[in-house]
Amino acid sequence: MTWRHGGAPPPGAHGAPQAPDRAGWPDWTLVAELSRSASTETLLLAAPDGRLYVRKRYRFPTLARRLRPALRHTGLPPARVAAEARALREFARRGLPAVRPVAWAVERDRLGLVRDSWLLTEAEDAPDLGALLAGAGPPPLTEVAVARSILSLHEAGVFHGGLAPRNLLVVRRDDERAPRCVWLDPAKVRFFQGPVPPPLRAAEAVRFAAACGPDRVAFAAAVLDRIGAGLSRSERAAFTAARSRLEARPPRWLVRERARAAATAGPASRAPRPGPAAPR
Repeated sequence: MTWRHGGAPPPGAHGAPQAPDRAGWPDWTLVAELSRSASTETLLLAAPDGRLYVRKRYRFPTLARRLRPALRHTGLPPARVAAEARALREFARRGLPAVRPVAWAVERDRLGLVRDSWLLTEAEDAPDLGALLAGAGPPPLTEVAVARSILSLHEAGVFHGGLAPRNLLVVRRDDERAPRCVWLDPAKVRFFQGPVPPPLRAAEAVRFAAACGPDRVAFAAAVLDRIGAGLSRSERAAFTAARSRLEARPPRWLVRERARAAATAGPASRAPRPGPAAPR
């Protein structure tokens, strides 16, 4: 089946490329491989004009892999790249700094299941918070910037669904006193007409704290305390009560998040990876 494209054609290409491999990207240069797994890869690419872009690819070569998400959602799910691009555009519409999607494409098999797909976003040489926490530590005032970003996210009616340090870029400029946070990878996002309810705020904040890992308990606690301090009195009471319940009797998802963070924790630091840029 043919590719279905969305967004603007990538710079330097005559229309959107018909294949996700580098052969379909004329005169583009592979700068770095940021991540790779059995079904995904993330590459940093340089366009002919010198601009950097991040291209994420989700590939499901076998029918079993394609069926898994369809059965999980009891039907044909939307392509992840298209859903993520639309969500990122909604972030920008709500005034939230997020990655800017440029183009994406999806190929489905005869059953309508996603066989291959990619998403292209602008890039900026900024590390994600996970890399900073795994290394020497984030720059000063990072916990303030993170807490403010999470508060702004929830006040704008956005429940990220995958709130973790790896999904936050920390942008530090010489002329800025505090770093700025840029959101990425909203694969499980939920949008509300008003602010996110306090119980869901607490659940997402506690998940974020668990994802920070056992070596960064003080940092996570500082972020949670600042989030609570930024709420109204009634919201703070509901937030604190929900947070206490989750920490006293952690549900399965929180246990899994803590185990995942503990398994990846260690003294070895990761190199900061370039990430998508905030919209200008």
